[in-house]
Amino acid sequence: MIKPVKSNINVRISINLGGKLIVFYAEDLSIMQGDEGYTKFYIDNKGEYLSSYHLGHFDKLMKKCEMFKVHRSYFIKIAKVEEYNPADETILMANKIIVPLAKTYKSKFIKELRKFLDETMILILSFGVNFLSFG
Repeated sequence: MIKPVKSNINVRISINLGGKLIVFYAEDLSIMQGDEGYTKFYIDNKGEYLSSYHLGHFDKLMKKCEMFKVHRSYFIKIAKVEEYNPADETILMANKIIVPLAKTYKSKFIKELRKFLDETMILILSFGVNFLSFG
């Protein structure tokens, strides 16, 4: 089972995995991957953890934790995107894991990425390159 725990600093998540309770900050969760009825969590500075719950079990909660669905088997944290490659429809995450982008989610992903960049980037120095051209 997974549940958010409110903190003054950040949202914390706890996952019960076979008798072990794993606690981490929501901001440290970079990828959730559905894999044959299980869910794999990629957590910065903690590694990978496997839950016996399917990915759909976490759908509503992960939206609250700023996870974004990019494929039927993947949720990612937009803030952890390092590179988007439109040629092969893949996303390189900060932890160097490559995630596929489904055509179904492409336009929403690009919109969310642009929104994130607009909100977080103060200055973009463009050396003849259009950084926001993903078309």
